[in-house]
Amino acid sequence: MAANPTSLIRFDQQTLADLQSALVETFGVKFQFWLHPDQWHRLADDGDSEYILSDGVEDVQIDKLLTDSVNSTVPTTMEMAGATILAIPIPRASRKALVAVGTFEGGDSEWLLKLANFFQRDVRSQSELTSLRHENQAFLRQVTNDFEELTFLRSMAELLEISELSFDFTAMAETVLPTLKPLLEADGLVLVAAQTESTGQGPGVSVGLPEVWAGNRCVDPRTCQRLVERYRLPCEIQPVVKNNFSGTAEAEEFLGVESFIVVPIVNGTDFIGWLLALNRNNERNMNTEELPWEVSYLEFGTHEATLMSSSAAILATHARNVELFREREELLVSMVRALVSAIEAKDEYTRGHSERVALYGKRVAEELGLGEDYCERLYLTGLLHDVGKIGVRDAVLRKPGPLTDEEFEEIKQHPDKGWAILQDLEPLTYVFPGVLHHHENYNGRGYPDGLAADNIPLDGRILAVADAFDAMTSDRPYRSGMPQEKAEAILKDGAGKQWDPEMIDAFFRAMPDILQIKKTYQPRLQPVRKTPQLT
Repeated sequence: MAANPTSLIRFDQQTLADLQSALVETFGVKFQFWLHPDQWHRLADDGDSEYILSDGVEDVQIDKLLTDSVNSTVPTTMEMAGATILAIPIPRASRKALVAVGTFEGGDSEWLLKLANFFQRDVRSQSELTSLRHENQAFLRQVTNDFEELTFLRSMAELLEISELSFDFTAMAETVLPTLKPLLEADGLVLVAAQTESTGQGPGVSVGLPEVWAGNRCVDPRTCQRLVERYRLPCEIQPVVKNNFSGTAEAEEFLGVESFIVVPIVNGTDFIGWLLALNRNNERNMNTEELPWEVSYLEFGTHEATLMSSSAAILATHARNVELFREREELLVSMVRALVSAIEAKDEYTRGHSERVALYGKRVAEELGLGEDYCERLYLTGLLHDVGKIGVRDAVLRKPGPLTDEEFEEIKQHPDKGWAILQDLEPLTYVFPGVLHHHENYNGRGYPDGLAADNIPLDGRILAVADAFDAMTSDRPYRSGMPQEKAEAILKDGAGKQWDPEMIDAFFRAMPDILQIKKTYQPRLQPVRKTPQLT
């Protein structure tokens, strides 16, 4: 079945209306327009300055006149039934020939041709000006697009500098996709997740559902999943780009998909997911009849596929960075726990003290609204706050009675010793303030530096309260832990003297949770190595 000719062309109604006005003003008669998309068709005026493709030419002489005028590229006349028929080829950038035909009763063909030549030259000049204007607009659009893409890629590169674990791969995609979608001129841009599954040959990867969606949800999520499943293998070799997809047999099972691009997001050999751009949006490129070289703007192409591949590579790099960042954090935490275990191995009576102080301090920081990242860092600081006690003699740490002045001076060195022990651990520099200043007093009578009030780092002010409460309520070799009520009274009485009043208030607001932590806390058990059986 032949295609309807109207589906093969696009023409500017306003241009035809302006051309008709110019012809009437110049020749005094209204002209007919004939277009040749596949054969000669008359463009019929529907009465509202709208031109629609109408019947084909039936008169052989008219057909010859139209063809001769186009082949010669100059106005041509023909005498018919006592009238002069004038055909003027209209200069156009399009390969589809357009001819204006006027009928003149008793007209002088020589003067009509001269006037038609002047008119044609004027139209050609106007057409060239219009073409240059369109080219300038196209170049401007290209420069603008290039600038937007450079800005987009630069912003993505900046996002690769991870400062916190909360900005994970999904968060990165939620930031990137809404910015990338307009550059692709797609209706929708989707991140389809990869899922790990067990197979007979080990772990495998299957296609999941969309996790992040930017733009119109023009397609059902299951359709996105099945579309990626269909093209996942070809896109591993190169991006899959499909235009005019809705007119193919394959499209019958993918309702709503007119065109698409799919590219993989691969971290080494591990599939993270796929980027899927859906349906080219051509609202900015509706009039292309006069500039056929702009047809590429109506379709997805190499430019869009390359931009998506670059974005997928950056997303994959970010995912790898997040993975390495998590591994580093886990290594730091493991190392911190090893240091804490070394402290607790020297003094069994303080076992669990460092972690309880860390948990109390973290809860107080949450009460103060200091943010998740700060709270996690304070937790690590709490774990390490007494690391300097490794450098204190066992006889002093485990002494069952009161300390002498000399022994207390030795104990007072543990913040400085802790600071010195941690100096070579650059990733842990953020713990230094809390480790060094958790024994400063709000009135300036603490140690090691005698800092007062807000001059004491916030970490030190928080941990000072948490440390004091756990020390007072925990058993020691020379005394039992004091009752909770007495510890609370000491804290309240010391507000503004030994401790920051704001930290004391936050501590008491969090007291129900702190008591629950104290009640349920279980020290970590040290592993016991099994002795091998000798035979």
